[in-house]
Amino acid sequence: MSYVWETDNLVKEFTLSGGLFKPKQTVHAVQGVSLYQSPGETLGIVGESGCGKSTFGYTLMGLYQATSGSIYMNGRHINPYVDRESVHPVIQMVFQNPYASLNPRLTVNAILEEPLELDPKYTPRDRVIRVKEVLDQVGLNMSFGERYAHELSGGQRQRIGIARALIMEPQCIICDEPISALDVSIQSQVVNMLEDMQEEMGLTYLFIAHDLSVVKHISDRIGVMYLGKMVELADSYELVARSLHPYTKSLISAIPIADPIKARASKRIVLQGDVPSPLNPPTGCRFRTRCPYADECCAQKEPEWREVEKGHYVACHHVEKINA
Repeated sequence: MSYVWETDNLVKEFTLSGGLFKPKQTVHAVQGVSLYQSPGETLGIVGESGCGKSTFGYTLMGLYQATSGSIYMNGRHINPYVDRESVHPVIQMVFQNPYASLNPRLTVNAILEEPLELDPKYTPRDRVIRVKEVLDQVGLNMSFGERYAHELSGGQRQRIGIARALIMEPQCIICDEPISALDVSIQSQVVNMLEDMQEEMGLTYLFIAHDLSVVKHISDRIGVMYLGKMVELADSYELVARSLHPYTKSLISAIPIADPIKARASKRIVLQGDVPSPLNPPTGCRFRTRCPYADECCAQKEPEWREVEKGHYVACHHVEKINA
């Protein structure tokens, strides 16, 4: 089967200069992530802030140069950081902050036409037609084209950000926490719009967020990251109903429950301690410093990423004992 994109043991590290008398330090942002995405699928990635999920998206998009590992798009091995022309027709991105991701000096029309100017097949007239099409797709009329970003509300700006991602008709859109900066009343509108567009255009979404309740609603599969590592991956319903990794269990227990009776009966799993620094991650299993099941084996050996059931992957030494 041909995947839209695939990563094999992807690693992204950042080197920090230590100063005059301090040695250089390495931030281990993404460590050995192997994922794939089928056409028309929504893959959600969740985890705490700083776990590396946005860095993974930026590296896949080519905004960061991968430290090591391989990236494939439509079965072809490429380096997105170098071969941008091969990436942009396949993957585009919606950024988290709609206030910072739009050029304040350009009108909406100019923002949306800018990528089309690089494609010789679009004449000036074709560009105007295409801009009107994408504005219609995100629920805005042509009058918005003459406005600047500061004249728009947060929800309208994010719609423009989505329109910019759609303008080149990509196969996949990386949504990097696209609703976290919006009011709650606007969040559902944007999520519903993304779902409608996916149904109409057959889009593929990589949906990155820290709100598991939103991700489980929109995603077909969900991957859970912790401190740069993927710890669990499964079908959306399977992951929520029968999570196997202790970290995933804690995240799911934090999802608010509308029914007060069920909410009182549910047990909240509170993790002890803080997330370790990616500058100096723990040896062995990175979650062991906060895991109630950790033992000497977890400190000495890194858990293997394995398929315990069909389509359900987990990285934990004691998954069978925990879920017995």
